[in-house]
Amino acid sequence: MNLYIYSDESGVLDVIHNQYFVFAGLILLGTKEKNICSRKYSRAEKTVKKKNEFASDYEAKATNIGNSDKNSLFRSLNQFNKFSVVIRQEEIAKEIFDCKKAKQRYLDYVYKIAVKRALEDLMRRKVFHESDIENIYIYVDEHSTATNGCYELREAMENEFKNGTFNENWNHFFPPIFPNMGVVQLCYCNSEKKLLVRGADIIANNVYHKAIKQEEIKCTKLHNIYCGKSISHYWYIMDAMFLLWIMAFFISFLWTKISSNTVCLIEHCIFLSNYVKLCRIMLKIEFLTKLTNA
Repeated sequence: MNLYIYSDESGVLDVIHNQYFVFAGLILLGTKEKNICSRKYSRAEKTVKKKNEFASDYEAKATNIGNSDKNSLFRSLNQFNKFSVVIRQEEIAKEIFDCKKAKQRYLDYVYKIAVKRALEDLMRRKVFHESDIENIYIYVDEHSTATNGCYELREAMENEFKNGTFNENWNHFFPPIFPNMGVVQLCYCNSEKKLLVRGADIIANNVYHKAIKQEEIKCTKLHNIYCGKSISHYWYIMDAMFLLWIMAFFISFLWTKISSNTVCLIEHCIFLSNYVKLCRIMLKIEFLTKLTNA
């Protein structure tokens, strides 16, 4: 069975003017489901165009149509598997915004992890088994990405799905989720000519507007959509570090409680606070090094 993934983004990665950035799309299982989805969405799109008296070649993207039409198009995709991830830009290391290459590498990282988590979720729910997958075809709405950037993303996706990845910093190998699959094909395409990429645009727009209205929880109630947690520059390391900090704090508190030494407690709090700040700085440096290394 082949997997077909159609995706788009919503928002701009610019922390000064934007709070959120969204990746979202469709995950279609096999050629038969892809064809069914195409027919359903095409029929819904033709209805919207007829209702608004648009030309047959009019591009019915989220920015070009009204809310009721967007909802109608979104509902036509209810039965199909979808994914999304919301990036809270205020949580991203500020240095990333100063480097165009770092921004692109960060977005590529978020995208590949979002797709991977969505596929893992489908396997956990036994929608399909890893041995069922033969090839993966990914269609992304084209944007200003250099040719070498497209190649890097395709290679990163192939490593994540087929070959596995090795983290040198942690000396750990992450096995692939489809070790016996064939090819991973990534195609940047014009949404004007790719029907289901326009469908992905509608999904991304829906999630984006829920995010800016502080209604992210509603995304989890949408039909057949996997909503990934937002990814910041600390990844999951910060969660572990925070727990360690809490544990250390309580140990210090109990120790000083026993010794009844308030001054000692204050000194421990100051030390722990400085330790956390240092760890945050080191994590940012490590992350930026990964992003800027060719």
